[in-house]
This record gives sequence, structure tokens and C-alpha cells, in this order.
Amino acid sequence: MADLPRTGDTVRHISTGELWTVAFADHRDLMWCGWPEGYVPTESCEVIERCTDAEHWKLVEEIAAMQNDPGQSDMRKRVCFALLEARREAECLEVMHL
Repeated sequence: MADLPRTGDTVRHISTGELWTVAFADHRDLMWCGWPEGYVPTESCEVIERCTDAEHWKLVEEIAAMQNDPGQSDMRKRVCFALLEARREAECLEVMHL
């Protein structure tokens, strides 16, 4: 995959033909939105439609704010929360001219 999918993009899972909205993807794994939580190798999907930057960050924020059942953890939430933290840190450094 030349350009990795990102949160909010639509992909087709090649073996099943299913269309998924991406919750998170990196060079190794792609996690989809919806239930059950799960992941597949990123190369097993092809990007069908790219989302806009605004759509991307809106979904990142929504996923990061998800409520988990007591005693449950969701990797998608943790990853999107980390993306938001990295974005906020970069914005802060830019404002401070560092």
C-alpha cells in the first residue's frame, strides 16, 4: 500500500469484499469501526475513498471520547487518544515557535 489509510477513510477488505470505515491503520495493522473490535493486516485492504482532514479529525475525536463498558478496554480509543495528544502537542510547539 503506497499511501496508508487513516481514520475515516473507507477501505475494501480484499478477501471478503466488505467495506469498512477505518478506525486506525499503520504499516502493519488496520482496525475498523464497529463491533466487534478487530484488526487485519493493512495490506489486506484497499482504499476506496479518502476522507477530508476535517472528517478525519472529527472521527478521531469521536473515537477517543468513546465510553467503554466497565472493565473493558478498546485499542481504537487508546490509539485515537494518542493521535489527538500528538496533534495538540505539535500545535502547542508551533504556537510557542519551538
